[in-house]
Amino acid sequence: MKQENKFPFGVKNVILLIIAIAVCRGMWYLMYPALSIHSVEFWIMTIINVVIFLPAIIPAKECSKSKLQWIPSGLGFIVIFCSILFLIIGWISTWKIFNVDNYRNRAVVSEGANFTEDFPKLTDSSNIPYVDLETARKLGDRTIGKLSHSSWYEVDDEYNLICYKGEYYRLSPLGYAGFFEFNKAEKDGIPGYVLVNAKTQEANFIQVDGGYFYSPTACWGKNLNRHLRKQFPNYIFGNSYFEIDEDGKPYWVTAVNKTTVGIFAGYKEEEFIITDAITGESKIYNKEEIPNWVDHAVSLGYSMEVLDKYYSLVHGVWNWSNTDVYKTTYNYRDENFTGYNSFIDSQGNVCFYTGLTPANNAESNTGFLLINCRTGDTREYLFEDDNGGIEESTGMERAESEVQNFGYKATFPLMVNIAGEPTYLMCLKGNDGLVKQIALAIVSTKSSTIVTSDNLESAIKKYESELIKANIIDNNGIDVKVTGEAESITGTITAKYDITVDGTTHYLYKIDESTTLYDASVKYGYAQAAYMVGDIIKITYESSDNDVKTAIKIEK
Repeated sequence: MKQENKFPFGVKNVILLIIAIAVCRGMWYLMYPALSIHSVEFWIMTIINVVIFLPAIIPAKECSKSKLQWIPSGLGFIVIFCSILFLIIGWISTWKIFNVDNYRNRAVVSEGANFTEDFPKLTDSSNIPYVDLETARKLGDRTIGKLSHSSWYEVDDEYNLICYKGEYYRLSPLGYAGFFEFNKAEKDGIPGYVLVNAKTQEANFIQVDGGYFYSPTACWGKNLNRHLRKQFPNYIFGNSYFEIDEDGKPYWVTAVNKTTVGIFAGYKEEEFIITDAITGESKIYNKEEIPNWVDHAVSLGYSMEVLDKYYSLVHGVWNWSNTDVYKTTYNYRDENFTGYNSFIDSQGNVCFYTGLTPANNAESNTGFLLINCRTGDTREYLFEDDNGGIEESTGMERAESEVQNFGYKATFPLMVNIAGEPTYLMCLKGNDGLVKQIALAIVSTKSSTIVTSDNLESAIKKYESELIKANIIDNNGIDVKVTGEAESITGTITAKYDITVDGTTHYLYKIDESTTLYDASVKYGYAQAAYMVGDIIKITYESSDNDVKTAIKIEK
């Protein structure tokens, strides 16, 4: 009588089991999904692993009549079925129809207090970092040419705007050029990072003593994402950004995605992990606790997705007429679209800027948004004019048409305040990618004012003059920076002279019997050209001990 095999698995099963364990272990190491029920990757990996293990856990043929045969295979299919069912239920749980309020509540949108308060008046280039992303890339990539073993490294395309020691820079880390380059450079680490001054365009490679070792481009245990997964196995990570503190020490700032809609959607970035790029030490912070030296924590793509839901679901899912629906002019779904720019608000915070336009794709903006890069909090500014303002693309087209004989291309605009008017500031770049001229275009549809010049200061002067000519601001509507107290004098003009300074006409007045001269630029009133000796005028001027007073307002 043949003895029944009490052990249902044969040698073949053991071999398959060893192979399955090795394959699955390797997949988990390479893919490192979050050990969380909110992670789609976790469930997909579970299904794949069960499929790989099934051949190893099904009993051998000679045991086909064994009562144990159905147990392992049956359990395996049950796990697969339940996992797929959970994915389907999770997908349904994220549908907008069930979660309108949950999707909209992720956004923190407040009304901008006042344009002229939140956007300081621009008078020169001292308070505007206008070096754009593409220019920074061209300048920064050149800095590592003389670096020892430069072929081992590549400059990342990040170039985020940061505030460092009171100056604004575009910052980007170095990364390993590939797997073999990493193995060559692993002991030395990454030697430094690139800083491009956002005002002067000066680019420098900054050496880090001893180098830094943790990076998304590194391999094995030094890979940033794998290193974070080891420390925080159940966290779902967002983007990681390179940052430096006030001493120039490198760090990585990584968002933690918390699910707020259904099982798999509605990620919200309210916690951030700051990792020392040299030692790998990590610490988690709430967004209110992030150190002040961190300028970038929230990703632009995340912010745009959150705002897209906020504006598109304003009246729910069944809003077929798109009533009150707006969208941002930044197309976050297109990886090659660069329709945004970084901006410094009046508090010195680095912000994302993007326009806000009706959902019907009208070529006009109803307003614009400023998104704090540290917290994701958004300020909304709506134009008072019912016609809104021109889209950024229209401003770019107007700027390029002004210099079409040179073939310059306009960068995506920055929003600035000149003489109280919302204005698009654009850099005009040549074929070499470097800035050749500056363009200023009025945002309001009540005028088509646009000027170009070789530098920002002269562009501002030309632009203010054009605003006066177009009756956008009155003759005395332009302010100047006053360092002292303002005083005024009313009297009869006893002498008048005119001079030209940097291409701008200035009038010098003597009033009554005084020997003091009052210097007034023509931009503070074209009517000055008609003022004659004997006319009575009022001059408001900046108080000083000089014999020549700087006038800031002229009235007759």
